[in-house]
Amino acid sequence: MSEFRGLPHSEEAERSVLGSIFRDYRVVDVVAEQLEEGDFYDERHRVVYAAVRALHLAQKQADILTVADKLRRDHKLEPIGGESFLMDLAEGVLATAGIEAHCELIRQKSCLRQLIGASNRILENAYEESDDAEQVMDRASSEIMAVQARKGPLQLESLVDLLPKALERISTYGERGLLGIPTGIPALNDTLRGFRNQALLILGARPGVGKTALALNFALTAATGRGDPDKIQHPVLFFSMEMGKFEIVERLLCISAGLDASQLYRGQLPDFTVQEAVNDLYSGRVPLMIDDTAGLNILELRSRCKRAAAQLKNEGRHIGMIFIDYLQLMQAPTASKNENRQNEIAQISRGLKQLAKELDCPVMALSQLSRESAKGETKPQLYHLRESGSIEQDADVVMFLYREEKDNAETGDSNMVELLIRKNRAGPQKEIPLNWEPRSFRFTELDDRYGNF
Repeated sequence: MSEFRGLPHSEEAERSVLGSIFRDYRVVDVVAEQLEEGDFYDERHRVVYAAVRALHLAQKQADILTVADKLRRDHKLEPIGGESFLMDLAEGVLATAGIEAHCELIRQKSCLRQLIGASNRILENAYEESDDAEQVMDRASSEIMAVQARKGPLQLESLVDLLPKALERISTYGERGLLGIPTGIPALNDTLRGFRNQALLILGARPGVGKTALALNFALTAATGRGDPDKIQHPVLFFSMEMGKFEIVERLLCISAGLDASQLYRGQLPDFTVQEAVNDLYSGRVPLMIDDTAGLNILELRSRCKRAAAQLKNEGRHIGMIFIDYLQLMQAPTASKNENRQNEIAQISRGLKQLAKELDCPVMALSQLSRESAKGETKPQLYHLRESGSIEQDADVVMFLYREEKDNAETGDSNMVELLIRKNRAGPQKEIPLNWEPRSFRFTELDDRYGNF
């Protein structure tokens, strides 16, 4: 016990919870749902609670007599103070009211102790200097994540309680015409009903088809509020692990103002044309934030997103959408030379889905396709996702950008591409023809070539 002396704890709450169990065994279900043995600070309380849980798991009643008998058989009764200690616990409680609040207090104190322990281990690793700084920081993130992963009590709600809330939510669906953030492409809005909160979306394509450009079109639509029925600007985080931030900005300028990228790169555009594009984005204070750090792992990404979410919350705003370009350039938090890359991608995709749920926003991750997808003339399918692992299982929506050179040559429309929706948990699959303007990086529907920009 000396190793815990001075650490956060509440002896009164611990005694109250154990005494309540002895007063009314029925409360053990409430306690077992919230607390584990390690949550108790006092070692004697841990021993008693371990006996209570063992009896409960064996479907036996846990009262003073049965707990004392089990502890006696395990040679643990006398070290904690004998039956008199158990009697003191029971007599110290007059009623079981407030049991849930006491359990929560114990759980909170336990989390603080775990955080202190994690911090001490982080300090030791940093002082040892046996590994490089990146590895130490990765382990530090893992330590903190392990503490954060500790969940509170299970929150079950009955259908009767949920129905009124669901009906109230459904009643608002027709007001905006969308259930999420506008995509900028009417046919895609009709199919997905917008990019919904908590959804993980995958956008895959072969190299050179324009998946980054399409993602930037989506990001700019969300951040500018164009296409939003209420003209709401949705803050966007764009993580680019392949292209630099200035290249991203140049593409956004071209998309926003329809600028010719080749002239922009030569510096041949008139100053007033560039200024017009800048004013369009700058005067509107477009909330689009770019991070071009290479090789982020899921823990680093999560940390940066949470910091941005906290900053936006202080400003009275909420993250609208997160983009990752692209999935295969990310690292797993526990990556090693012997780690199977498919397993690493599975860790990353699960982490991205958890991030979408935790921050209550859509997350779009771009993905490469396997080499098999380039063979023949087959349109991409789910199994073409490179190192797919569980990507298609974790994703709510999987889309592919596809351009068939032969078909384009026959139709005479060299800029036609298709957006193939191969998975859509909330609706149908669909193939949407788009017009691709490579000079300005714009995507529009074939019957709406001027789009929203």
